[in-house]
Amino acid sequence: TFTASVSGTSETPVYTWTPEGSAVSISGSGSSRTATASQTGSSTLKLKAEINGKSKIIEKQLIVYDLSITCDELYAKSAGNKTVSIQLPGYDSSYSAAWESETETVAVLSGSSDASRTIQPRAGGTTKIIVTATLAYKNLDNTNKTIRREKTIHVVEISGLTSFIAGEKARALSNVSPDSSIQYKWESADSTKAEIDQNTGKITAKNGNVNIKLIASLNGKSVTETKQIKISTCNVTEPTDIVKGEVYNCSCII
Repeated sequence: TFTASVSGTSETPVYTWTPEGSAVSISGSGSSRTATASQTGSSTLKLKAEINGKSKIIEKQLIVYDLSITCDELYAKSAGNKTVSIQLPGYDSSYSAAWESETETVAVLSGSSDASRTIQPRAGGTTKIIVTATLAYKNLDNTNKTIRREKTIHVVEISGLTSFIAGEKARALSNVSPDSSIQYKWESADSTKAEIDQNTGKITAKNGNVNIKLIASLNGKSVTETKQIKISTCNVTEPTDIVKGEVYNCSCII
C-alpha cells in the first residue's frame, strides 16, 4: 500500500494515481493506493497532487520479481542424478538460496551453488523441493526480502519379491509412488519367459530370467524403471523303490 501526504498546507490535495507498465495494477481511493503485482517486470507509479491549480508529480519505480524452480516432476530410482535450478525473472541483483528436500528418504540434494543443486533419488515416494531465496532488497524494517517456493517431485521404484517359480499362481510386483495422478504401464521384455498384466503388474512366470519394465507418466512426460526377475523351475524328486508301509521324503530342486 502506498500513501501520499503533503506538508506546509492545511488544504487537502486532489490526488491522481497513474501506473505505467503492465507489471502492477492499482486500486483504492483518496490518498492511498494498493499495488497488486500482475507479472514480472517493472512499472512506474506516478502520483499527481493538485491544490488551487498548482500541481506536483512524483514517480516511483516498482519492480516485480518471482522465484521458480525448474526440474522434472518424475524420476526413476535407477536413472541416476538430475539437476534442479532456480530462476528469478525480474530480479537482477545478488541473492543467496537455501535448499531443502522435505523427505530425504525419497531424494536428497547435493551441491553448494545458490542457483542449482543435484537431485539424488533414493527410494520410491514423494517429496518437496523447497527453496528460500534471500534478496538484496530491504523491507521497511530493514530486513532482507525473502521469497520461498516449493515443487513436488515423485520417485518411481519397483518393489516386491522378484523371485518366482514357474507355474506358480500369478502375483504382482508393485510400484512405489503414492500419487494417484501418475499413470503406470507394465511390460515384459520376453513374454515366453514371463507375461505381465500391463495395468496391474501381475506376473505369470514361465521360465528363465527376464526384465520387467514399469513406465510411469505424468503431465506428458514419462520415465522407465526396470527390474530383473528370476524364474526357477521346480523339479520333484522321489524314491524309485518304494516299500509298503515305509515313509519317504520328496523334494523340490530349484
